[in-house]
Amino acid sequence: MHFGYTLRTLRTAAGISLRRLAKDVGVSPAYLSQVERGTLPPPTLPRLRDIAKVLGVPPASLTDLTDRLATEVLKLVRSMPEAVRFLRVASEHELAGREFQLLADALDALGRKAFTGALRELHTRVSHERRFGPLGDHIHEALVWPSLHVKDKKQLLKILTAGIARCHAEFDAETALKRVLKREREASTGIGNGIAVPHLTVAGLPHDVVALATLAEAINFDAIDNRKVSVVFLLAGREDERPEQLKLLARLAHLASRPGFAEDLCAARSAAELVDMVQRSDRHAH
Repeated sequence: MHFGYTLRTLRTAAGISLRRLAKDVGVSPAYLSQVERGTLPPPTLPRLRDIAKVLGVPPASLTDLTDRLATEVLKLVRSMPEAVRFLRVASEHELAGREFQLLADALDALGRKAFTGALRELHTRVSHERRFGPLGDHIHEALVWPSLHVKDKKQLLKILTAGIARCHAEFDAETALKRVLKREREASTGIGNGIAVPHLTVAGLPHDVVALATLAEAINFDAIDNRKVSVVFLLAGREDERPEQLKLLARLAHLASRPGFAEDLCAARSAAELVDMVQRSDRHAH
């Protein structure tokens, strides 16, 4: 069954005259008649899509019957390096036919403008997660204590939770302290190399918050390596964004694994210097 016959079959089944279809897609009836008879080749892909829209059928029901698609795809690949890169990356990630179908379905359903908007939103989100210094987005000088003097873990966590409560009305310091201490009794958050990362989730917080303290004298934290702790990051995450909290914890753990990181932070003499050191360390680590 050649293309022209299929087109004529679909057109008559839709109850659309040759003259009306020609007018709706911006061609002459004579031209369209010759296409249907097979004396002229199928229209271009954009025109085929217009015809499919008027007939109320999927574009593929027409484009798949022509060699236009292969020709246009080849032309696209030759003229657009970005298309080649996409196909190369898709191949590297072993993108299957199902994934390509999902992309095609999304584009077809949303249209170019909405689809592009969705891609840009996704790109912004991914870029935010990958950009340098995400810890710097959550650590502010008001919640940083350099060379803090404390006698034990409880006193330290009381100071940190109270500090967060002063900056965030949604944060209840007393409740948070009880929860953090309970977690510490169950399993210490001393992750080694002189660093601890106690954490909790809190409903109502506008964003994840990190409080940071370096200690004038290291304290016992029942750390995994039995080393006393001199640097503590207290992470208060949003209740509805646990995955984001896990990402922050992972970054902190990665920094903590770097030899000398705790000692470098303890050498800082001001909150601003501490924040800057964390930002630079995180940037170099990622």
